[in-house]
Amino acid sequence: EIANDGLPTRFSSVLGFSQIDWTSQFVVSIEDYGLFESNDYGRSWASRSSPRVGSKSELVASNNTLFDVQDSRFSMLLPPYDNWQIIQWPTLPDSSLGLSSPCVLSDNSIAVSYHKRPLSEYNYRSGIAVTSDLGNSWTFRESVEQLLYGVWQPSNQGLVFYALSLWGDSLYVSADTGQTWIRRSLPNRAMPPVIAVS
Repeated sequence: EIANDGLPTRFSSVLGFSQIDWTSQFVVSIEDYGLFESNDYGRSWASRSSPRVGSKSELVASNNTLFDVQDSRFSMLLPPYDNWQIIQWPTLPDSSLGLSSPCVLSDNSIAVSYHKRPLSEYNYRSGIAVTSDLGNSWTFRESVEQLLYGVWQPSNQGLVFYALSLWGDSLYVSADTGQTWIRRSLPNRAMPPVIAVS
């Protein structure tokens, strides 16, 4: 059943929520219903095409592009936000990969934070992976240790990536899309993991 504002009246959970580049446009992914879009700060909503309704979802807006990461599927939606494009999930030999925090770079390539777990050991590694051909090929730039959560932030140097370490005792910063990293110790463990950059 759909309410007057256009959203379902009964649903179990919101899988993802994002504002598109600080505009009045919001998108939300609702379990069992798919994707809904609002152009008036959430006063009214309309159903939009969705790549898939999964059990997990991350909706991220970057440079007028909407990314959907859910259950090992990676998709992007460009204006006018009608047709989803599939981005090939990256792979590494003998490892499983998780992705988060996708971002469009200045040259229109796509960067994403990745978490790598070798199948034969418990040695997690993290870093940034970059593709310029919708995932047909990837460049991996590994960090010093496992990163738990990260955000992109524009600066006068370009895009800067900030990420918490697994234990929450360090902040890692990269201003060159993961080629080099600066580690900054935190006075207290950041648990639960929260990063806010302004």
